[in-house]
Amino acid sequence: MDIIFAPAISCKTPTEVITRVGALMESHGLATTSYTEAMLDVYYKHGNYIVLDEGIAMPHARPETGALKNGLVFVLLSSPVIFQHPEYDPVKVAIGLCSTGNTQHLELLTLVSELIDAGIGSKDFDSVDELQEFVTNIQANIAK
Repeated sequence: MDIIFAPAISCKTPTEVITRVGALMESHGLATTSYTEAMLDVYYKHGNYIVLDEGIAMPHARPETGALKNGLVFVLLSSPVIFQHPEYDPVKVAIGLCSTGNTQHLELLTLVSELIDAGIGSKDFDSVDELQEFVTNIQANIAK
């Protein structure tokens, strides 16, 4: 599984967040352009359901839409973005999920679930380095 951390990114809209996450997936060989388009389609069809918890959005799509490798892309947003979620807005961290199959999808979701349980969305990360340290520590605890 690849884990990519992006420096703080400025976005104004949910679609801009998703597009930037997809571009990072593409540039790191996790997914094709069609996967980014599919993530946008999911958002257009289902709206803010990708907002999982306080401050966290998880753009993703079906594996067959262009997933090449398994991985997560963490994007720290320089300013929170409103996704119109009644409970969990604004979003401060986007976690793009890309998996090539069901088993891999569940493995990635396990890490995301642990991060949510540890309060990733309620933390105020000053830098992507702080976010990376937080994720690395949670990932190490899962491996124990």
